[in-house]
Amino acid sequence: MKTLFTSLLFLIGSAGIAQAPTKSAPAKTAAKPAEQAPTQNSSATVLTEKQKELCKEWTLSKTENFGDQHDPTEKQKNDRLLLLADGHYRLILNGVVEGGTWTLDKSNVWLTLTNGIGEVKKFKILESTPTSLKVDYRDEIDIHNILYYTSGPAPSKGK
Repeated sequence: MKTLFTSLLFLIGSAGIAQAPTKSAPAKTAAKPAEQAPTQNSSATVLTEKQKELCKEWTLSKTENFGDQHDPTEKQKNDRLLLLADGHYRLILNGVVEGGTWTLDKSNVWLTLTNGIGEVKKFKILESTPTSLKVDYRDEIDIHNILYYTSGPAPSKGK
C-alpha cells in the first residue's frame, strides 16, 4: 500500500512539474514586445474604399414613408450621421443623439450601428455616392423609413 501511495504521489508531482512554465519562457516573452509592435499596428482596421467613402458627416435631407417623400420634420431638422474612420459614429435620429461603433458588412449593404449600451440599428444602404446616401431603416415598430442623406463639409477636430 505504501508503494502504491508513494508511486501515486510521484506521478502527481511529476505531472505538476511538467506543466510548470520554465524561467526561460518569460525572457522570450519579454524580448518580443518590440518585435510584436508592428504586428499590433498591422492589426488596426484597414478601411475599404467603400468604408472610406462613408467616413464623413451626413445630413438628413429627405425621408420617405410608404412611397411619399417628405422634408425633415421640425424634430428631424438637425438629424445627422457622422461616421469616423476609427469605427465610431454619432447619430442624431428624430432629435435623439447617440454614439458608439459602426461596421459595414463585406457586401457593403448593411451598415450596423451599435451604441454604448449594446443596442443595434441596421441601415440597409440602397444607394451611395460620394455626396449622397440613401438607406432603409426599420424603426422600433418595424416600419421601413427611407432616409436620404447628403454629405456636408468634414467636421473640424474641435467638434
